[in-house]
Amino acid sequence: METFLDSIVNNTTSIETAEDVRGSGHAEIAGKSQPTCRGKQATLTIDPVNRLQLHYRLVQIYESRNDLQSAQRTVEALYKENPKIIGVVRATVDFYWRAKMYPQAITVLLQAAKDAYPDLNKQFTFEVARKSTDAGQFQQARDLLAKLLNSSPYDGEYLAAMADTYAREGADRGLRQFYLDKIAAFRTASLSGEDRKTRIATLRRGLIPALTRMKDYARAVDQYIELINNFSEDTALVTEAALYSQRYQRRQQLTDYYANTVTQSPRDYRWPMVLAEIDTSFEQFPAAIESYAKAITIRPDRVDLRQAQANLEEAPDALR
Repeated sequence: METFLDSIVNNTTSIETAEDVRGSGHAEIAGKSQPTCRGKQATLTIDPVNRLQLHYRLVQIYESRNDLQSAQRTVEALYKENPKIIGVVRATVDFYWRAKMYPQAITVLLQAAKDAYPDLNKQFTFEVARKSTDAGQFQQARDLLAKLLNSSPYDGEYLAAMADTYAREGADRGLRQFYLDKIAAFRTASLSGEDRKTRIATLRRGLIPALTRMKDYARAVDQYIELINNFSEDTALVTEAALYSQRYQRRQQLTDYYANTVTQSPRDYRWPMVLAEIDTSFEQFPAAIESYAKAITIRPDRVDLRQAQANLEEAPDALR
């Protein structure tokens, strides 16, 4: 019966006949004839959009039956006929990726990037870079991202993707150098002061885990210090820095830095305030109370500083 139905489909010139066989009441047999029916429908239709849709349904049938060779032949034939249709490019890349044929997917995207107009070229190039990273082709990903960053040096998405190539490769030295280079570049970038500060802070945040993996805890604390110096009112950040320095035996580095800063800038309330928060995290409550007193002397209008000092004075271990 299956052979009989296939022969009907192969010899017909009618889309309706092929559809009738596909939807016949012999469900199991007709199901086996699905590829033949879909292929014939796609061959007979004169509508180019419908033809593509039918062929891709045929690909789905092949994949559902684990007939990847037939699926690949169909996908590649469609791509060869329509290499500049975005939908065909996308379907081809998606098929290769599902089949774990990563080099083929990347090759198609690279060609699409070459053929595309500038904005779409960037989109495809970025996608190739991300897929190259996923496929473990880290240097290729970095080369592509470097080109994108040449034209858009402050693009956060490109910067994050570049950092990701180093992180996923486990190349912490390369990641450290990348962050240091970008921090230096942003210092002289033509950006507003606030924008520059925020972007550099993001880079420093990314640098800390790399330094930690390299056991370069002193430089990691240096990054925290730079962050605090720019965001001194961020209590959570100060606490995080204190806990980090305690975990990696760098308490003295953090405490000494701000103790010296208080001495060097005696009229700036921020530094005794920060030192008080650090001492509180270390449970050095008398020292914290003293630092809050210095900050309050400079800024008696700050109710929050008075409240923080009062809370410590009322704590059971405050004068320990």
